[in-house]
Amino acid sequence: MIVKWRELELRLKIIFGILFIVGALAGASAIYNWFSDSPVTSETFTEAKDMKKAKDIPRERVKATVPIEVLKKEEAVKKLKIGDPIKSNPNIQITDTAELPPWEGKTNVLATWDTAEGKIKISAEQEPLSFFGFENDLLIYAEGGMNTKGNVEIAGGLQWDFARVANTNIGAVGEIRGSQDDLIGFAGIRFTYHKRR
Repeated sequence: MIVKWRELELRLKIIFGILFIVGALAGASAIYNWFSDSPVTSETFTEAKDMKKAKDIPRERVKATVPIEVLKKEEAVKKLKIGDPIKSNPNIQITDTAELPPWEGKTNVLATWDTAEGKIKISAEQEPLSFFGFENDLLIYAEGGMNTKGNVEIAGGLQWDFARVANTNIGAVGEIRGSQDDLIGFAGIRFTYHKRR
């Protein structure tokens, strides 16, 4: 039996409309994350990309009036576990270090050089998250415990957050929950609020 759109109740039209919008968002997020650059996750020091805002700024050479202050390379390589090409190249010196707190958005890093004192410092700026963004967070979980009736209950499922509006993530969720005799499946949409700094 085929039901025509005009014959559906308003409540069902709203549900289908929401599912269509969420499905379109999920599809757009999947395509965006498939083709976007992966974040740099490395256990060794790698050269960072230039800030997009600074790519068109011309560069110039400046003479130092005093020697440049650097870290003792042998000690820095040993203590920080720095590998090649920094370790083996005698022309590369380590001028400064910085540790940045984790952040979901982009962090811009700027190195400054005081030509009078010869000191180099690193400054960082964390960009606020945009109002809307495509996420790609997958959570797979399994849990077990006792319910209020005293029965052992287990649950397992997954959640894929594919979009973010302000501090609220939008995702699809699937779960199986219940006791040994009575397992119930659930699939739906989940909205989760994240308190961000």
